[in-house]
Parts: sequence; C-alpha cells; structure tokens
Amino acid sequence: MKKDDLYLLLSRLSKEEKAYINKKLSTFKENSVLKCLFEDVCLYGTHSKTNTDAFIEQKYGKHFRTRKKQLYYTILKILRNYHDTLIHQIHFYIIDINFLFEKGLFEQARKLLKKAKKLAEHNQITPLYFELLYLELRMSYYTYYDNLTPEKINQIRADFSHYHQILKEDTDWALTTAEQLRDFFASGHFSNPKTYPLTAKGHLSFIQQHIIAGLTCRTQLDFEKSYSYRSSLWEYFKKYPELISLYPEMYLTAINMVIIGTNDLRKYTESLVVLDELSVQNIKAEIAQIEVFRIQATYYTQTHNFMQNYEVAYLNIEKQIQHPFYEEIHVIDKQLLHLHFAVACLGYQDYHKSIYYCYKVLNEEGNINVMALSLFLLLVAHLAQGDKEAIHIITQQYHNIPFQELFYVNCTKILTSSKTKPSDTLRKILNEYTKYDIKSRFVWEKYVNIELLIAKILSHIV
Repeated sequence: MKKDDLYLLLSRLSKEEKAYINKKLSTFKENSVLKCLFEDVCLYGTHSKTNTDAFIEQKYGKHFRTRKKQLYYTILKILRNYHDTLIHQIHFYIIDINFLFEKGLFEQARKLLKKAKKLAEHNQITPLYFELLYLELRMSYYTYYDNLTPEKINQIRADFSHYHQILKEDTDWALTTAEQLRDFFASGHFSNPKTYPLTAKGHLSFIQQHIIAGLTCRTQLDFEKSYSYRSSLWEYFKKYPELISLYPEMYLTAINMVIIGTNDLRKYTESLVVLDELSVQNIKAEIAQIEVFRIQATYYTQTHNFMQNYEVAYLNIEKQIQHPFYEEIHVIDKQLLHLHFAVACLGYQDYHKSIYYCYKVLNEEGNINVMALSLFLLLVAHLAQGDKEAIHIITQQYHNIPFQELFYVNCTKILTSSKTKPSDTLRKILNEYTKYDIKSRFVWEKYVNIELLIAKILSHIV
C-alpha cells in the first residue's frame, strides 16, 4: 500500500460513509485501536500527509504503519456491505453456495443456488448466471446427478445457449460502441457509422445499440430520429429501474443524450425538467455522482444560454465552481463547461469574465472544436470591448489552433482585418456565418447558437 492510500481513501468518503465506518469499528473491542486511529486521521487529515503521519505516529509508536495498513483494508471490507448492490448480492450467494457445497450440504446449497439464479436471470447479469450454471453441474457430480432429470438437462443446455448468445451480443456491441465512440470523440463525427437491426436480446446490447443509433442520426443531422432513439433509451431505464444501480454510467449516458436531443429540437423546458429530476438516490458511486454534477452544471448553463436566459446562467456560475465536485470533473468535460460559462458571460455583457473562461479553455489540451470556438468567442469579447490590439496578439498567440471549416477562417479574418467599428464588424461576421448551411456550422451550433449570441451583443454595443 502506498503511503498516502489511506488519506486518499478517507478524503473521498462521504459523511454517511464515515459515520457507518465509525459505527462498525465500535462493534468489537478489538477494533478500538483502529477506531481511534480512524478518528485521528479524519480529524488531522487536513494537514499535509507528512505532518499528519509524523503527528499521529508519535501517539501510536512503532505499530503505526501496521495499524494504518490494517485500517485501510478494514475500511474497504466495511464499505462492501455499505455499497451492497445486486451484483454484490449474487457474488455473496456464490461464496455461500461454494461454502455449503464444500461442506457437503448440497440441498442447502441448491436452495441458495435457486435464489441466486433467479436474481441473476431477472436482471440479466449474464457472466454470473454462467458461473451459477457451472456450480449446478459441479454439485451434481457429487450426488450422482440425482437432480438432473432429462428435462432439467435440456433446460440447462437451453440456458447456456440463450445466455451465451446474449453475452456474445453484449460483448460485440461493447466493442463496437468503444470503437465508434473512440472515433467520434477524436474527430467529432463517425467516419464509418455501423448500423444494425435493433433486435437486441440483452439489456446491455439494447442500451449500446441505442447510444450508437442516436449519435449516428445526430451526425447525419436527423434530429427527430436521433431524439427517438435517445428517448427510447431514457424510457428503457424507467422501465427497468434496477439497471440504474447496475450500470450507472450508462444511465447517465442516457440522460446526457436525451438532454442533447431535447435541446436539438428546442424543447428547452423538457431539458430543464430532466435536469431537475436527475437524482443520485440510486447512485452510490462517487465517480457517478461527479458525472451527475457535470451533467447538471453543463446542460443547465447551455440550456439557459440557448433560451437566451443569459442572466440565469451567469448568476449560477459561482455556485457551480464552488461545488466540491467541480475540481473532480475530467479536463475535457471542464473545457466544455468553461465554454458554456464564457457564452453566459458574453450574453450577460461581462466581457472580462468571458475572456477569463475562454482562456481557461485554451490553456488546456482537449477537444479541438471547443478550443477553436473558444478562440472565436475570445476575439468577439475583445471586439465588444473595442480592443483591436488584443485581437491581433491573440490571433498570433493561438495561430496553431485549426479552424476546420472555411467560414471559421473567414469570420476570423473579418475580426482581425476590419477597420470598421465593432458593431459593423459583428454584422459582417453574422452575414458571413449565415451564408453557410447547418451542416457546415453543426459542430459549433451544438455548443452555441452564434446568431442569437451575436445579435444579443449587438443590441448592447450599437
């Protein structure tokens, strides 16, 4: 165990988790030393790790390192029960079945096996269902196959065949989804979209098929069809709510997609309803809770920007950056969030703050489209302030950021070369922008409605 593992673990625990651990450590007398150490580390853990170690080691002496390691693994063991899920329940069943089986208590083992199979089958936890089928065959060996009637053998054979097909389909779709999304996140589109008939037998296959179908239709600008797939995926999780705790990352992907779909169709009120309904009630994993915050912060800001409620989005920024999960967001996701902050500030005419968030985007490597759009907005913010000198400096500073469409290049040329007053320059940009069709402008339109934003700025600088 690395020196800081215990401190890192404790820093990620919620108040509820710490209270649960403290209660469990109080249960047995032999845990009293660990309970004291736990309380000390929680109390003094705000100090630097070196000082904390030195401070607490004086109290526990030469056994400190051993006790610290023991506490780390005890906490993990306690948290297993706290974060009990269906998958964990089946794993515990398998442990108990194996124990009873090895003790020769076959009937007792079969009773648990029946319960475990029912739970795994109902929730399509296919890999563990296979393991339970193998356990059933192993037990039969020691009882001269007395429980395997011809009908039972045919049933097991059919189960193996059925779930083997589901597992293969799930695996194939997982690999296809990974391949397609890797391509999509790298380039912003599907270079070779794959389409399959939507006839999935398993939960995972259904979910992954609809993720790909929804994204593919959107890149083809078929927003209605894209939304239908996204909406179907969202309804699927409502139909099978147990999937939320089993696959929280896919549940959050479904939410992410349905909000984007509603915004594409300008159903902004519906987007806000989904965001308000989003809850961590069924999600215990902190990494998933971070994603919940990311979705709420990003799409709350974007949706209000699309609605031209720039003041609402602007006034909520401070609350979002003070949230404890703000620093935990992945750098690429934080880039997009900062872009939406920059747009809200532009719409609210706080150009200084918009410039600040544009630089936050540009100072990190990530999504090239988000960086290019942020550079454009940075130039617009300086133009709105009448700072032509800053525009020329910035253009030279960030000349390596590629503008992939011709109109981006032309708009930037207008910004840097125009000798007219800012309002006339913005009108020229607006005219240039509207010459091109939505297909050319789509990459930026999915983040910002440029026409509305520039019109908003024009109304305040004329």
